[in-house]
Amino acid sequence: MRSKLPAFIALLCILVYAGALLYGAYRVYTSIESQKQLAVRELDGIQSRITQSGSDFFTEPFREHMRITMANCKALEGIIITGPQGNQSFEKSAGSVIRLEPTIGFIPRFGFTTLPVKQLEMPGFRNVNILSAFNTINYEELVLVLRETLYAILGALVLSFLTMMITILRSRTTVYAESSYTDNKREESQTDLSDDYFSESGFDSEETESKSYEDDYSVSENLQTKDGDLDDVFDLPDFDSFSDADTNSSGDDDFHLDDFLDEGDLELPVSEHINEKKPEVPQSSSSPNGLYSPRTNIGWEAYTQDRLASELHRCASSEQDLVVLVMECGDGVNCDGKLIKKIADEAVKLFNLRDLSFEHGSRGITVIIPNAGLEQGISKAETFHARILESCYDNFHSRNDFNAGISSRSGRLIAADRLLLEAEKALEKAKTDSGSPIVAFKSDPEKYREYLKKAK
Repeated sequence: MRSKLPAFIALLCILVYAGALLYGAYRVYTSIESQKQLAVRELDGIQSRITQSGSDFFTEPFREHMRITMANCKALEGIIITGPQGNQSFEKSAGSVIRLEPTIGFIPRFGFTTLPVKQLEMPGFRNVNILSAFNTINYEELVLVLRETLYAILGALVLSFLTMMITILRSRTTVYAESSYTDNKREESQTDLSDDYFSESGFDSEETESKSYEDDYSVSENLQTKDGDLDDVFDLPDFDSFSDADTNSSGDDDFHLDDFLDEGDLELPVSEHINEKKPEVPQSSSSPNGLYSPRTNIGWEAYTQDRLASELHRCASSEQDLVVLVMECGDGVNCDGKLIKKIADEAVKLFNLRDLSFEHGSRGITVIIPNAGLEQGISKAETFHARILESCYDNFHSRNDFNAGISSRSGRLIAADRLLLEAEKALEKAKTDSGSPIVAFKSDPEKYREYLKKAK
């Protein structure tokens, strides 16, 4: 009922507006007709007096009596009496409606009109006629009609304004209440999820209360060997047996994503050496100076892991997904300064995430897309791949000359270096396998949870 009330008020106001206009038009029309009828009655009275006066009509006392009669008329403004003896004129206000030169007649004025000519029947006089003009507008009644109409319109306007204000305030209250409810439910579900996760992973409840999300991320960050070599920590098999999946969301018959990396292909055995040295993501040769690199006008590669860790923490706290795209030119492409700058500019235009776009070596870029799932990441990668091949057709002669690797958070409490490694291994798969230029890492949450249990 509340949702229908504004519509009912709006309909009521429209009806009031239309009714007020129709009422005003009708009252004006009836007022004009009343003025005409009054003018006819006044003219009939004057005609009767002139007929009864006979020859006295030409005396000065009778003429003065006619001037007084005209002054008391409410509708008539002036009369002209024509005959063989000459013309005589009488008007309510001197010079307002009758002109005397060059010929006697009525002055055209707004709201003034004439009545049909009346013929006087006087003994001894022939061809005596009365011409008359009257005012069609009764200004006193017109003001009254306008006042009543404006009162009705003003009332409807006030009612519509109050309804609009009440609706706005009520919607704000509802949105605030729903937002508070959603935040509370999100906090409760997040707490339950964290408790279930730590329970399955074998953590003690006291340890759970004392740990933060940074502690969860540090599980995979601290898995190192004595040499600090990532390849020794992560047992990466060759890419001879990958699960096939038809994930071409763009609908292009000439482009198919035939391969996925999954958690089984990127198995993480437990290392005996922990907390020795933190792995480093390869950085560009030049040292960072400022927020953006002058070579590409996007972020320095050295900032990628720290910014990704910050975004992961934010997305985990708000239960949002996150996608990492690592894109790179093929080995046979001359990825000079102009080409990599063009690729970076196109990435900023498409993704609109300059602060989340970073260099990747000297031949590629990395883009972090918050609040997006793996399917959205694949779709965006396909769109960007097609745009690069179209805008830089002089540099790329094959669809495998530009490759992309994709990985997503997928609801996991995952560290930044782990997520970057998944995307980079997917990119390596895309570069070594000529079947598809885009490969996505498809995570298995159960296998990843088992890994975290073993790591702990």
